[in-house]
Amino acid sequence: MTIHALALAVPSKEIPTAYDERPKGSVSKLSTYKDGVKILLSIMALLKNERPLFLFGVIALLSAGASLAFGLPIIEDFFRTGLVERLPTALLAASLMVIAFISLNLALSLDSLRRFRAELKRLQYLSYPSVLG
Repeated sequence: MTIHALALAVPSKEIPTAYDERPKGSVSKLSTYKDGVKILLSIMALLKNERPLFLFGVIALLSAGASLAFGLPIIEDFFRTGLVERLPTALLAASLMVIAFISLNLALSLDSLRRFRAELKRLQYLSYPSVLG
């Protein structure tokens, strides 16, 4: 809820809550791995929806970096010998660079869409009477 409130720039306030210890003899219902995967998937979904430029920008940077790491030695060999001796690696480098450009394009498109949707949500929020009064 905090992420959505921050994204919409809406006023919010913290309400103090009393917490007690777990009753003696009770067992936690949390599962470390199962719940950890659910939390990780939720974080990824929030990143995709609220910070697509960051998420897909990182993917684009990693893909471009890997492409350059694989491709530069091949280009160097080509200029030295005139031959592409490692065609599968060259194909991998080119494919990774294509993925980088697609990810960057996706990042820019989704970020524009996110901004538009945030404006619509904010306008919808502002159309209601104040709740926090």
